[in-house]
Amino acid sequence: MTVARHAGRVTEDGATLRLRSLPAWRATLARHAGRDVELWLTRVSEKASHDQHGYYRSTVLTLLAEEWGWGDPTELHHELKVLHLPAIIPLDEWPLRKIGAGNVRVVPSSADFTVEQYSAFLQAVLDQAADAGIVVPPPRGSR
Repeated sequence: MTVARHAGRVTEDGATLRLRSLPAWRATLARHAGRDVELWLTRVSEKASHDQHGYYRSTVLTLLAEEWGWGDPTELHHELKVLHLPAIIPLDEWPLRKIGAGNVRVVPSSADFTVEQYSAFLQAVLDQAADAGIVVPPPRGSR
């Protein structure tokens, strides 16, 4: 169970971890005073690019919403994530939201996808479109 997550950067010489919020780190340590803990380092993947988001939103999603008769592309986007994300991001890694007395897993925001996750999601959507006989134009500048 993860109880805290803090971001930082390891210096070029590999000797120091510079935390983005030292006060938040100290507060976490204070909350766990006297307890055994385990520290894990995870390399942060690069977030999806504006070009990926732009192509998906302006070309792919708009075209598919029109072809499939969705009045609201936002609703289609949500349904595409529900359909394709479990194969890309395991359900137990989806964010938890407090709803009523319990916590519920919710569909991740595409703003939080890494480049790799966004690429896999986009490819799954493009494959679905191709299976439906819909030709989606490639991004500008690609062939």
